[in-house]
Amino acid sequence: MNTLYAALARERLLDGYREAEQAKHVGVARTRSRGDLRQYRRSSLTTRVWRSRLRLR
Repeated sequence: MNTLYAALARERLLDGYREAEQAKHVGVARTRSRGDLRQYRRSSLTTRVWRSRLRLR
């Protein structure tokens, strides 16, 4: 039960994160180049995921 709840929480967290990132990119896309954006998204996403995993453990 606990692991199920953790999985749901992580999924919800990632969904909210994706929505926020998309909203951010709408404004940021004009000022940043495509490559910068991709790098930024990947690094921030992995740190966010690792932090959530550590918190849930």
